[in-house]
Amino acid sequence: MRKEDFLIPMDFKIENGIYIPGNLSSGFDWKFFDSIEGLRECGTRGRLEHSYYLYHYASILPDNSLILEIGTLKGGSAIAMGMGILGKNSKIITIDPGLLHIEEIDKRKDELNRYELQITNIDEVVNNIKTAKLEEYITIISETSENTLKRWDGRLIDMIFIDGSHKYE
Repeated sequence: MRKEDFLIPMDFKIENGIYIPGNLSSGFDWKFFDSIEGLRECGTRGRLEHSYYLYHYASILPDNSLILEIGTLKGGSAIAMGMGILGKNSKIITIDPGLLHIEEIDKRKDELNRYELQITNIDEVVNNIKTAKLEEYITIISETSENTLKRWDGRLIDMIFIDGSHKYE
């Protein structure tokens, strides 16, 4: 890749209090993205330009790429990157130990509190991914990145987005 591939014009406009890149690529449907329940409050903190950056960087990856995301919350960043790989034979693996089924939350709360996690109902995340029609591109792993990476099979990662717990241990 060339350095120019990473430069994104900083021409933003504000519409209804939302920053929107002025010259969006045709593949990023920001109105659809913003309409998915709960994504405005997710890891991008409601700033669509952050989601657009993730979309852009994913979209310039070659076919058969692997993207790893650490920290899923409600799936907004994974969906933005998924929009970028749409039509490619690429995949996203998103890891977050705070994604639990309702019945698991009470059982694992003490274990997960040491990471200061925001616990999210995994069904909500799966629904967001299905709404975006990206379930064939995104795999959710509900455990710590540390445990997942201990079992990593050696596949090369083409892009990584880290937005998990900021607690050192």
